[in-house]
Amino acid sequence: TVLYAEALLRTAMLQKLGMRGALTFGEVFCDRHMVIGGAISRVYEMEQQQEWIGCWVDECCLKRLNRATATDHLWDILLASYPIPLKAGPVKMEIAVNWVALGFRDERLPAAWKRVKKKSLFPRRTWDVMRKLQNTDRFITAMLKLPGVH
Repeated sequence: TVLYAEALLRTAMLQKLGMRGALTFGEVFCDRHMVIGGAISRVYEMEQQQEWIGCWVDECCLKRLNRATATDHLWDILLASYPIPLKAGPVKMEIAVNWVALGFRDERLPAAWKRVKKKSLFPRRTWDVMRKLQNTDRFITAMLKLPGVH
């Protein structure tokens, strides 16, 4: 799921689309007409709280993912401890999908990010949009400083 989230965020950015999302684990009931469950409610709440382009990984996912069984690539490259920017509440370290790590090795992603920023600011420049772009810029800068990213 983390690999899919990383690929989705990176691919969306290449298409000049900013996305945010969340990953969690829990029971879900599906039939032909509806999808309900605690996990659906939780990811909705997590997504709605965020103020950036990115993906927040719920702590319950980490409890299910045993470091001994996960690849180093997953832990060291695709998951990053980061103070995910939220609309309210305490600032604390959470786990984010690091969509920057693999994507910024390709020159197309930094160019796409510049176009997303430019497109997002015009014609409707608002503080809400500016805040999300600045938060995303901070995340990108922090992720590019991690060892093994370049």
